[in-house]
Amino acid sequence: MFTVTGITVAQGVPEEITKGGTAYFFYVTVTSLSSRVAPAPTTVGFAGSADGRDAALTLASTPGLPGCPVTTVPERMRRGDSYSTCLVSVADPDQRLGQVIYWADTTSNSALDYKSDPVVWSLPTPPSASVTPSAG
Repeated sequence: MFTVTGITVAQGVPEEITKGGTAYFFYVTVTSLSSRVAPAPTTVGFAGSADGRDAALTLASTPGLPGCPVTTVPERMRRGDSYSTCLVSVADPDQRLGQVIYWADTTSNSALDYKSDPVVWSLPTPPSASVTPSAG
């Protein structure tokens, strides 16, 4: 089970990673649902996205990034075990990443074709201005 717990504009990401784009950190908690001890699930296939369909360049954190510590992923996990991690996504200069997608194509089963139909986590939309109903 994967839970996206936040998306923030990143600070302190070196230019050799951003290459003129804007970096974002996104945070994921990974929980094992396996009924027996199994290899830990990875975050391969997760990416930031501007539109909820296309993946932005996404990398594991590197040492020294404030706000995005490097996580040591456990080798094996039991049901209910979890770990939290941070990934770095880079948006083009004119884009804003407010979504995280899972887009990996891990199977030939068309019902699980995440490349053409990714799972999307989005930032909540801010509440709109209150509308007062008119008398009529």
